Amino acid sequence: MISCLDLLGDYKYYALSGKNISILDKNGDLNEYTDTFISIAKSVKHVRLIVFDTLRRCHDSEENGNGSMAKVLRFFEWLASETGAAVLIVHHENKHGQNDPDAGASAIRGASAIVDNCRWVARMRHMSKNEAEEMNISYDDGESKKYVNIGLPKINYAEGVPDAWLKREGEGVLFETKLNIVKKVSSLAKTAFGLKSSRDKRDW
Repeated sequence: MISCLDLLGDYKYYALSGKNISILDKNGDLNEYTDTFISIAKSVKHVRLIVFDTLRRCHDSEENGNGSMAKVLRFFEWLASETGAAVLIVHHENKHGQNDPDAGASAIRGASAIVDNCRWVARMRHMSKNEAEEMNISYDDGESKKYVNIGLPKINYAEGVPDAWLKREGEGVLFETKLNIVKKVSSLAKTAFGLKSSRDKRDW
């Protein structure tokens, strides 16, 4: 799907499902559909944001090839230059990095050129089991799946910002929420501070 947003907040979207349209062919070369993408983007007056969902549906090149993916990313740079809009690309994570809080940009699937050629990268992931335990949120019954972490592992034109937690509310809409780590008192700390254990019947 291609979505185009203008200055007034109006948008148009174009479904790619069922359409044999791609930016580059399997050899990494521009094809007859390139002008179609440009025309769609320019059809929105004063377009400010163009979203491609997903990257995999937009090209026929080798996703793990740095040379091929560098060409794909150059197309998006060219599109931004031609239209004056920011281009946002939705992409998936690899299986190894899914829900790993420490994976960062390395969790993004495919060639490293995808991240290298982007100026800004945002990563969204579900809450891990360890994080759910730290925040006293049930993991096994699916409650933790309502929470989504968003981080910015790459920002070229601004200072870094801390990760944020979002919670999925009615109709799937995500809202920012504040979560705090529940500090657990270890048995060693209990002994040090003279706290009774539920299994310790001695008088202190």
